[in-house]
Amino acid sequence: MRASESLHSFGNYQCKKFSLLAWCILCLIVTIVVMVLAIKDAKSTWSKTDCGPGGCKHTEGHNESEERTMRIVAGVVGTIFICIELFGLFGAWKENYCCTMTYMCIKCVFIVIALLAGIFVHPVFWGSFAVNLFAAAIAFLYLQEISWQQQSNNRANYA
Repeated sequence: MRASESLHSFGNYQCKKFSLLAWCILCLIVTIVVMVLAIKDAKSTWSKTDCGPGGCKHTEGHNESEERTMRIVAGVVGTIFICIELFGLFGAWKENYCCTMTYMCIKCVFIVIALLAGIFVHPVFWGSFAVNLFAAAIAFLYLQEISWQQQSNNRANYA
Protein backbone atom coordinates (compact mmCIF):
# COMPACT_ATOMS: atom_id res chain seq x y z
CA MET A 1 0.00 0.00 0.00
CA ARG A 2 1.30 3.42 -0.91
CA ALA A 3 1.57 6.30 1.57
CA SER A 4 -1.06 8.34 -0.31
CA GLU A 5 -3.59 5.48 0.03
CA SER A 6 -2.85 5.20 3.73
CA LEU A 7 -3.28 8.95 4.24
CA HIS A 8 -6.52 8.97 2.24
CA SER A 9 -7.87 6.05 4.25
CA PHE A 10 -6.86 7.70 7.53
CA GLY A 11 -8.69 10.91 6.56
CA ASN A 12 -11.75 8.91 5.58
CA TYR A 13 -11.55 7.04 8.89
CA GLN A 14 -11.35 10.27 10.89
CA CYS A 15 -14.25 11.78 8.94
CA LYS A 16 -16.49 8.82 9.77
CA LYS A 17 -15.35 8.84 13.39
CA PHE A 18 -16.10 12.52 13.92
CA SER A 19 -19.36 12.29 11.95
CA LEU A 20 -20.56 9.57 14.31
CA LEU A 21 -19.33 11.56 17.31
CA ALA A 22 -21.15 14.69 16.16
CA TRP A 23 -24.33 12.75 15.41
CA CYS A 24 -24.31 11.07 18.83
CA ILE A 25 -23.71 14.39 20.60
CA LEU A 26 -26.55 16.02 18.65
CA CYS A 27 -28.92 13.13 19.42
CA LEU A 28 -27.84 13.20 23.07
CA ILE A 29 -28.64 16.92 23.39
CA VAL A 30 -31.99 16.52 21.63
CA THR A 31 -32.88 13.53 23.82
CA ILE A 32 -32.08 15.43 27.01
CA VAL A 33 -34.10 18.46 25.91
CA VAL A 34 -37.09 16.36 24.87
CA MET A 35 -36.94 14.34 28.09
CA VAL A 36 -36.84 17.47 30.25
CA LEU A 37 -39.75 19.02 28.34
CA ALA A 38 -41.74 15.79 28.54
CA ILE A 39 -41.20 15.51 32.29
CA LYS A 40 -41.99 19.19 32.81
CA ASP A 41 -45.16 19.17 30.72
CA ALA A 42 -46.47 15.70 31.60
CA LYS A 43 -50.00 16.73 32.36
CA SER A 44 -52.55 14.15 31.49
CA THR A 45 -56.21 14.84 31.19
CA TRP A 46 -58.91 12.30 31.28
CA SER A 47 -62.26 12.71 29.71
CA LYS A 48 -65.45 11.00 30.59
CA THR A 49 -68.73 10.85 28.77
CA ASP A 50 -71.78 10.00 30.82
CA CYS A 51 -74.87 9.21 28.83
CA GLY A 52 -78.13 8.95 30.62
CA PRO A 53 -81.81 9.66 30.05
CA GLY A 54 -81.16 13.40 30.04
CA GLY A 55 -78.53 13.20 27.29
CA CYS A 56 -74.76 12.87 27.21
CA LYS A 57 -72.48 14.93 29.41
CA HIS A 58 -68.76 15.27 28.61
CA THR A 59 -66.40 16.13 31.47
CA GLU A 60 -62.64 16.63 31.54
CA GLY A 61 -60.43 16.46 34.56
CA HIS A 62 -56.92 16.08 35.83
CA ASN A 63 -55.54 12.93 37.42
CA GLU A 64 -52.44 13.20 39.68
CA SER A 65 -51.48 9.52 39.46
CA GLU A 66 -51.58 9.57 35.65
CA GLU A 67 -49.38 12.69 35.64
CA ARG A 68 -46.86 11.00 37.94
CA THR A 69 -46.91 7.89 35.76
CA MET A 70 -46.31 9.96 32.62
CA ARG A 71 -43.33 11.67 34.29
CA ILE A 72 -41.84 8.34 35.33
CA VAL A 73 -42.32 6.84 31.87
CA ALA A 74 -40.77 9.92 30.21
CA GLY A 75 -37.82 9.73 32.60
CA VAL A 76 -37.22 6.01 32.10
CA VAL A 77 -37.56 6.13 28.31
CA GLY A 78 -35.34 9.22 28.14
CA THR A 79 -32.69 7.54 30.29
CA ILE A 80 -32.72 4.47 28.04
CA PHE A 81 -32.26 6.65 24.95
CA ILE A 82 -29.44 8.57 26.65
CA CYS A 83 -27.66 5.29 27.44
CA ILE A 84 -28.03 4.18 23.81
CA GLU A 85 -26.52 7.42 22.53
CA LEU A 86 -23.69 7.08 25.06
CA PHE A 87 -22.92 3.64 23.57
CA GLY A 88 -22.43 5.28 20.18
CA LEU A 89 -20.50 8.21 21.63
CA PHE A 90 -18.15 6.04 23.67
CA GLY A 91 -17.70 3.56 20.82
CA ALA A 92 -16.75 6.29 18.38
CA TRP A 93 -14.53 8.20 20.80
CA LYS A 94 -12.56 5.17 22.03
CA GLU A 95 -12.77 3.38 18.66
CA ASN A 96 -14.40 0.46 20.44
CA TYR A 97 -15.81 -2.09 18.03
CA CYS A 98 -18.16 -3.73 20.54
CA CYS A 99 -19.85 -0.50 21.71
CA THR A 100 -20.24 0.78 18.16
CA MET A 101 -21.68 -2.56 17.03
CA THR A 102 -24.14 -2.51 19.95
CA TYR A 103 -25.17 1.03 19.02
CA MET A 104 -25.69 0.04 15.39
CA CYS A 105 -27.73 -3.06 16.29
CA ILE A 106 -29.99 -1.06 18.61
CA LYS A 107 -30.49 1.55 15.89
CA CYS A 108 -31.40 -1.23 13.45
CA VAL A 109 -34.05 -2.46 15.90
CA PHE A 110 -35.38 1.11 16.10
CA ILE A 111 -35.48 1.22 12.29
CA VAL A 112 -37.71 -1.86 12.21
CA ILE A 113 -39.95 -0.49 14.98
CA ALA A 114 -40.25 2.92 13.28
CA LEU A 115 -40.96 1.27 9.93
CA LEU A 116 -43.73 -0.87 11.38
CA ALA A 117 -45.13 2.05 13.38
CA GLY A 118 -45.02 4.25 10.28
CA ILE A 119 -46.94 1.68 8.28
CA PHE A 120 -49.50 0.67 10.89
CA VAL A 121 -49.76 3.46 13.48
CA HIS A 122 -48.93 6.98 12.33
CA PRO A 123 -46.90 8.56 9.51
CA VAL A 124 -44.94 10.70 11.99
CA PHE A 125 -42.76 7.64 12.68
CA TRP A 126 -41.22 7.97 9.22
CA GLY A 127 -39.08 10.79 10.65
CA SER A 128 -37.80 8.43 13.33
CA PHE A 129 -37.13 5.86 10.63
CA ALA A 130 -35.01 8.34 8.66
CA VAL A 131 -33.03 9.51 11.70
CA ASN A 132 -32.27 5.97 12.88
CA LEU A 133 -31.40 4.85 9.35
CA PHE A 134 -28.87 7.70 9.05
CA ALA A 135 -27.33 6.87 12.44
CA ALA A 136 -27.10 3.17 11.62
CA ALA A 137 -25.50 3.93 8.24
CA ILE A 138 -22.81 6.13 9.83
CA ALA A 139 -22.16 3.49 12.51
CA PHE A 140 -21.95 0.73 9.88
CA LEU A 141 -19.45 2.67 7.77
CA TYR A 142 -17.40 3.46 10.84
CA LEU A 143 -17.44 -0.20 11.92
CA GLN A 144 -16.04 -1.18 8.54
CA GLU A 145 -13.18 1.27 9.05
CA ILE A 146 -12.50 0.02 12.60
CA SER A 147 -12.42 -3.56 11.33
CA TRP A 148 -10.09 -2.61 8.49
CA GLN A 149 -7.79 -0.71 10.89
CA GLN A 150 -7.66 -3.68 13.28
CA GLN A 151 -6.84 -6.08 10.44
CA SER A 152 -4.07 -3.85 9.11
CA ASN A 153 -2.63 -3.47 12.64
CA ASN A 154 -2.68 -7.25 13.11
CA ARG A 155 -0.90 -7.74 9.78
CA ALA A 156 1.72 -5.17 10.75
CA ASN A 157 2.30 -6.86 14.12
CA TYR A 158 2.85 -10.29 12.54
CA ALA A 159 5.06 -9.03 9.73
